[in-house]
Amino acid sequence: GRGSFGAQSAVQRQIGTGPLAGGLLHGAVAEEGCAECGKIISIKENPADNNGFNHFNVETAQGIKDGEYKTIENVFTASPKTYEFLIDLPTTFSSRAGVLFGNYDGSAKDQISLEIYNEGCPRLWFKNGGVAYTHLFETDIRTGEKVHIAITIDAENINLYVDGEYKESVALTGVYPEILEGYRVGNDYRNDNSQYFKGTIYSASVFDHVRTEEQIKLDMIKVAHNTNGVLYTSQYK
Repeated sequence: GRGSFGAQSAVQRQIGTGPLAGGLLHGAVAEEGCAECGKIISIKENPADNNGFNHFNVETAQGIKDGEYKTIENVFTASPKTYEFLIDLPTTFSSRAGVLFGNYDGSAKDQISLEIYNEGCPRLWFKNGGVAYTHLFETDIRTGEKVHIAITIDAENINLYVDGEYKESVALTGVYPEILEGYRVGNDYRNDNSQYFKGTIYSASVFDHVRTEEQIKLDMIKVAHNTNGVLYTSQYK
């Protein structure tokens, strides 16, 4: 069946469970060809890997909701080039749903805001050198259940993946800014607190490089703190 992550990937079928069936896998080893390219994928989970993920079960997790947010204290080594989130937004919510990740504060400084806009459509907005650029997707991510979304920024396009599957691209306009600190998950710095995320965020990960579709599928299972190029990753119990 579809489950909460859409059609099961080759990796999930080999393991015999999806990411939502019982939390993360431990001590499991799986190897199978990628459904898209045929490349062998190997996944090895070590018991009690001390990455803070050992007992996360998304079925019972509370997540970030009701105006809650997380302020990221650490300084990044680069601006994020890939954003990934596991979220839930009711299908009945049609207005602007709020910020997933960003540092917007209304000032003239360089800023980034990744949000779910009207009708469940993701939007990446940024300001560089005082000029603002908006990139709005047409895909409605409201599925009535938990959904994994990923957005990547390459030299020419901004790309959207839903439940590990590529959906669409919009042309990159302007120069994507280099911002290393001051980010929040689930909100930004507006004085009226109006753009907190109106759904629930269960996990967030950002990377310093463009993740491939194959990597995004694996990220749906787990992103460890020591994953190559990860700037921030957390699951909200």
